[in-house]
Amino acid sequence: MSQQKTTAKKNQHYVPRFHLKRFSVFGNENEIRMFEKKNEQFIASTSLKNQASEKYYYGKDGELEDDLSVSEGIFAETIKSVLSTEKLPAYFSKEHRTLLHFTVSTEFRNPIKKEAMERLTDIIGEYAKKHVNFPDEYRNSDSKLKLKNPVSFTLSNHNQSVLMISDLHLKLLKNITAIPFITSDNPVVHYNQFLEQHTKLQAITGYGMMGIQIFVPLSPAYMLMLYDSQVYYIGKRKSKTVVISDPSEIDQLNLIQFMNAKKICFGNESTSEDLFRKLLVRSKSLPIPRQPIFKRIKTGEQTLTEYHAESSCRTNLRLSFVAYSTFASRVKFEDNALFYPRAFALQMADAIRNDPHFRDFHDTST
Repeated sequence: MSQQKTTAKKNQHYVPRFHLKRFSVFGNENEIRMFEKKNEQFIASTSLKNQASEKYYYGKDGELEDDLSVSEGIFAETIKSVLSTEKLPAYFSKEHRTLLHFTVSTEFRNPIKKEAMERLTDIIGEYAKKHVNFPDEYRNSDSKLKLKNPVSFTLSNHNQSVLMISDLHLKLLKNITAIPFITSDNPVVHYNQFLEQHTKLQAITGYGMMGIQIFVPLSPAYMLMLYDSQVYYIGKRKSKTVVISDPSEIDQLNLIQFMNAKKICFGNESTSEDLFRKLLVRSKSLPIPRQPIFKRIKTGEQTLTEYHAESSCRTNLRLSFVAYSTFASRVKFEDNALFYPRAFALQMADAIRNDPHFRDFHDTST
């Protein structure tokens, strides 16, 4: 029997290393500033190499790690071009798709997504014990349904999710203030200013939601923004770059990044301890995002189903360059609504369900 190979790459990053390097101290690509949320500890300079990584996070065979390394090279080159030219790629171009793949991949490989998938697997397993005709020895046991590799399973939905957000438009946010953008161990932030103002729903930032916004810091000076163009006007219509000169708006964008972090936030040499501590104080008065939500909902005359989701980030975000469209003003809100989907996302969901081709995980270079 042949033995399974063990990769030499033990230290495996769940946040791309090229991403962290852009936030390194003085751009040296070796050191970075960090703030530990739980311990409330500020570290002015630490090695970047071991940040946002775990030993054999993707497994010992190295296959998924190698696949992601290839994708990272493509992502890094595209983002380098965006930052050097201050130009975003044309809508539906190959480079545009690459940025969508980068966003989804960076989110789906994160421990937070992994834990959410494991939690959902537990729920499915417990539901099956109660409602499916399993043998009594399984139904009455303490054994749990487990995924062999939760990260790989989560990433298997990668392409479907890219399709779900392929209608979102992009803007490059340029920070010209003295306050740098920060990043974290979970840098892809979902938000929804539109639904935050109009509904009490706790889960409002799913990929298929009307009014979805996604913020991804690319460097201390630039941030990528994906948004539902049916709901929002962002900056000037003919320009893909939005210049931010108001420090309070950078503070707000840093706050949602701080709230979204699992354990650690990162910054460059201009990111002061005071900046992190002010974000910490503000975060303590806000609802904690990603909290599990369990509800009982009526799906028919008699059937009750357990509904699972996670609470969204809510900070009452206000940005001067975000305006609402005429379409947004015409949306009617209902007290018993579970979600407000984008029409495009529903179309993609139907296509994915009906076409087995979409179930495959393909190379992000295509």
